[in-house]
Amino acid sequence: MADHILITDNLTKQYQNTYAVDHVSMTIDHEDIYGFIGANGAGKTTFMRMVCGLIKPTAGSLSLFGAADENSLQKARRHLGTLIEHPALYPSMSAMENLEIQHRYLSTDPGNHPQNTMKELLALVGLKDTGSKKAGSFSMGMKQRLGLALALIGSPDFLILDEPSVGLDPIGVVELRELLLKLNRERGITILFSSHNLSEMSLLATRYGFLHGGKLVKELTAMQLEQELSSGISLESYFVELVACSHNQKGKNL
Repeated sequence: MADHILITDNLTKQYQNTYAVDHVSMTIDHEDIYGFIGANGAGKTTFMRMVCGLIKPTAGSLSLFGAADENSLQKARRHLGTLIEHPALYPSMSAMENLEIQHRYLSTDPGNHPQNTMKELLALVGLKDTGSKKAGSFSMGMKQRLGLALALIGSPDFLILDEPSVGLDPIGVVELRELLLKLNRERGITILFSSHNLSEMSLLATRYGFLHGGKLVKELTAMQLEQELSSGISLESYFVELVACSHNQKGKNL
């Protein structure tokens, strides 16, 4: 396993005169839990979509597991598990059937259906008793749980999760936190995730990246952040102050 799971060098996505992601350079190391913080429209989802190969960068480059050219990146992305925006579900199929479809897509042996493994995944994400219930009738929280199970098909080495706690009740949020910690500590899975629940993020992340206006305005470890918050300021207030400073600096540069 490479020490550096993801490296981006001035990764940029521009739409006409607007930068959705503006020259972002960052590194995520093996077994990091990287918390991606930013307001709506900051560029978090666009960044994740570029890493996953769903959209092409306008400029800059990235490498995954040491792979940088397009052919190698396609192979490297088979080691990703992703939950970006809304889970891609077949609403007329059950949770188990959705997992089977995903397995067929990813597997080099699509005729082999390890149902016990899929049942374990459903139990892992709290969907053990869904039976033949169609995914289209699931609550938002249940859909998020199924989306996470789909991301875990194929035993990925790197999980990219965009707002995975959306729709979960307080118990579900705690269960998600415990699951992600377990995947990281016991299976060595590296995780990049975004969340607006910053208090919950502070219980998970080992490193943080703060994105504003498409720019990575600050990056620091959990220990460094703890020192920054030693005066008693909350992570939410720290982020608001960081955004305000970024606006002030931008005004001075104009």
